[in-house]
Amino acid sequence: MLPCQYDSIIVSDINNYYIYGLDNMYGLMDSCGNCLSQARYDKISRYGDGLFLVKRDNKYGYLDTQGHLVIQFQYDIAYAFHDGLACVGKEIMVSYGNKKQKVIRFGLIDTLGNIVVKYKFNESLYFEEGRWILANKLYKEAYNKKGEAIPGTYEQIKQQSSFDYDDHYSIMDALDGEPDAYWNID
Repeated sequence: MLPCQYDSIIVSDINNYYIYGLDNMYGLMDSCGNCLSQARYDKISRYGDGLFLVKRDNKYGYLDTQGHLVIQFQYDIAYAFHDGLACVGKEIMVSYGNKKQKVIRFGLIDTLGNIVVKYKFNESLYFEEGRWILANKLYKEAYNKKGEAIPGTYEQIKQQSSFDYDDHYSIMDALDGEPDAYWNID
């Protein structure tokens, strides 16, 4: 039985771990009530490949199951790991003629935080059947769990996917999976 000293306790994506809330901050504990991390995160969410996605001061990083921060808070948008890769986004400055503008560019990292696919994509569409699908306005690319581009044209990738690009285009929130924006919805 866990003591009633927390504002909330949430069962995590995997057994034996709980996310607890205290004074609007979150920490990680095991099933025996042992605190693995202090309640110092704005959010702890999505578990994948041994790592929890965490947010602090509007940046994302990753905790291991012992509560250690293993990938520093540096991403503006981040997703849970699947098959050893996670899609992350960083805000960068780009030039359009004489104007400079901040934009988010997506890439893929491994569980050590190494960049596997450079930050060059405007969007991360989803993870499906062992593939991350990343997109720019002019093209879409699929990557396998090694971070290697899967050969094929946009049309071939589209045909192999259950995601309907033309009718249901959405950008999913990095933490809760709810759509943040829609275009061309029936």
